Amino acid sequence: MAGRAVAGGRGAQGGCGVNRAWSATLLLLGAGVAWTGPATAQSVVRGVVRSDSGSRRLLGARVRLEPIGRVAQSDLQGRYRLDSLPAGRYAGRAQAIGYRAVEFELVLGPADTLDVDIGLTPEVARLPDLVAKAPEAKFQSAKMEELERRRQMGLGKFLTRIDLKGKEALPLSNVLRGLAGVRLVMRPSNCGGGFAAATGRGGGASNDIRLHCPASPQIGFSEACYLSVYLDGAQIWAWNQPDPPNIDDYLVGSLEGIEVYRGPSELPPQFQSTGTPCGAILLWTRTGEDS
Repeated sequence: MAGRAVAGGRGAQGGCGVNRAWSATLLLLGAGVAWTGPATAQSVVRGVVRSDSGSRRLLGARVRLEPIGRVAQSDLQGRYRLDSLPAGRYAGRAQAIGYRAVEFELVLGPADTLDVDIGLTPEVARLPDLVAKAPEAKFQSAKMEELERRRQMGLGKFLTRIDLKGKEALPLSNVLRGLAGVRLVMRPSNCGGGFAAATGRGGGASNDIRLHCPASPQIGFSEACYLSVYLDGAQIWAWNQPDPPNIDDYLVGSLEGIEVYRGPSELPPQFQSTGTPCGAILLWTRTGEDS
């Protein structure tokens, strides 16, 4: 990553008992990172992760601080928070599926609060010019071997990279549209637009959706039995949470496999919970061993 900046500071106690605040601004060349921070009672790093091509906030972005290995994941509003941090120098890295990673450095005093807003640049999926075919079987990662075992059980719908070939540039909603038993619900434009995934089968529990965005109450989210969303085995949205995520935020070109379970009766035991009464969609990203 081109460009590197370090900033740090510490609040000081005034004679009349009022803290003198400090502020710092960090601009990371080509990465769109803005940093300001007042001193508080403990050391905290927090902020919002956005797509730098617009104001859209990113769900599921990971912000990591080394050398302590602390990780935070952004919520539905793009917010993340790392608290109870000791003073010292840190190397930070922010990344999200379909976006270029951003690296930065910062220095924390013993009682600092830093607001670090991060802009990530979308990464265009590139198709290989040539596809080499080898007679031996292609190596599969452990997560794809597990997917294949679940497919052999005959429950749910499955898409692998072979199924996704030629569709890398399409929105994920277009890919899912052809699956039986999957309903795509348009999200309010004031909440970022796009589509949320729901089961198209009858029965199940319908969500009473609570809006955490400035959507008009006349628009709202449609009542539906929305699928819980898992990313690389971790649940990032549950049925009983507000604002079903826009599935088009996940780029088809960055996915190795997709599993869709259209109701609790199809779900494997390890993905059954109180947050999955309508079923779930499992997204598996490409890694070095899958590429």
